[in-house]
Amino acid sequence: IPGGYSREAFVFDHAGDPVKYNNIYFTNSNQELMFRSYNCTFNKVMIANFYWSYNGSGNKYDTLLLYRAVEYRNICLNSDTVGLFESRSDCYINKNNKITTARFFGNTTIYGSNIFDTVYFNPGNRYILESGSTQFVNKDLQMRGNGCFPITLQSSRSGIQATISKLSGIMTADYVQLQDQNATGGASFYAGQFSA
Repeated sequence: IPGGYSREAFVFDHAGDPVKYNNIYFTNSNQELMFRSYNCTFNKVMIANFYWSYNGSGNKYDTLLLYRAVEYRNICLNSDTVGLFESRSDCYINKNNKITTARFFGNTTIYGSNIFDTVYFNPGNRYILESGSTQFVNKDLQMRGNGCFPITLQSSRSGIQATISKLSGIMTADYVQLQDQNATGGASFYAGQFSA
């Protein structure tokens, strides 16, 4: 792996010509990881038990897994393409990403317009979508809270809507607290009887 190790941080640094990497695992450290990469292809990247920062864009990940990875410099993805993205930590998604399957198990902020095939928002978490931006869902949005752990879906600025767009089909949800959300695109959207 390019980069090095210091007493303060692990560093993954690739800012040169595009490269393809197979499996990269950063686990069980509870230290800082600085991850910088531009226009590279990754088979699988797993980051677990790290305080990490991401600087880069244009990367392609078959699988990107974040487990107890505390991201402290605000960007998790930025103009990247991901097959499976799973975050079991709080997460911040920047703009212009294409994600086949996204599973968010922590509080998540999504900025800019992004394209998802399938998105999972999970009970007990707060999801913030950028006001004035559109999240495009091609296949399915799973958004079912429960009586003990509802889902909160809100825009980034009170009074200014964020948009979720799906061209066709039916999208259902329940136990969701909605604020300043707009649904467009031709699909039928049902918030559920226990949503507000």
